[in-house]
Amino acid sequence: MARHTIPIDRYMEAAQEFHWATKEHFILWLTGRLDRHRRTESVLQKLVQKGKLRCVKFGKRLVYNVP
Repeated sequence: MARHTIPIDRYMEAAQEFHWATKEHFILWLTGRLDRHRRTESVLQKLVQKGKLRCVKFGKRLVYNVP
């Protein structure tokens, strides 16, 4: 069975659609289910480090948006 990875461009397209989104919003948008998705966790962190996404703490959750 082949593995299918979600390209980083798809994460940026999804981020453009949302005003703000949590990790769970990205997982649901890109995979269609709400299970833990390790690639999403790592890609969001990398995009924040590169400055392509902004991360703000909202209560106990992290919220992502495009700067």
